[in-house]
Amino acid sequence: MKLILPAFGLYAAFAMSSRADADREVRLSTLSGVVQVGEHMLGTDDEAAMLSRSQSGSTDAVSRGQIEASDVVLIVEPSTAFAIERLHPLRVRLFEGSLLFKGSVVISTNAGVMEASPGSGVLRMTTRDVDVAVSEGAVAFYDSHARVVVSPQETLHAPLPAMPTTPN
Repeated sequence: MKLILPAFGLYAAFAMSSRADADREVRLSTLSGVVQVGEHMLGTDDEAAMLSRSQSGSTDAVSRGQIEASDVVLIVEPSTAFAIERLHPLRVRLFEGSLLFKGSVVISTNAGVMEASPGSGVLRMTTRDVDVAVSEGAVAFYDSHARVVVSPQETLHAPLPAMPTTPN
């Protein structure tokens, strides 16, 4: 009995978190050009696509998209690659490009994790660095060494960690 109750508790917690993700609607629509989601291409005349966890997307050099949930809107700028890591609360992985955010969202990058709850601004990632500019609310940025709070009208610049070189 001592083993069954903890196992049941873990199962119940997992079932409730899976249900919360399943009930969360996250939609992607195209604002201009074409947005790729998995193997599908969305144009401006197409209906919004429902995103699921672990689904990837990207925009080309002239396209913009919009990711929308009940409490957050992300504008996906041209030349941006991303993946949905979690639906509730929304967590997006940014591989490259820029996301404009408004609401409560967590965005992961190679340099660290940005958490807005709620807030608005822009997160830009290049091959060398990450920049966070905040227009409303306070945004926290975590890396392996520290937590930095970025206030409105402030900008944070974080260099990406150097990639290890392979010995010859």
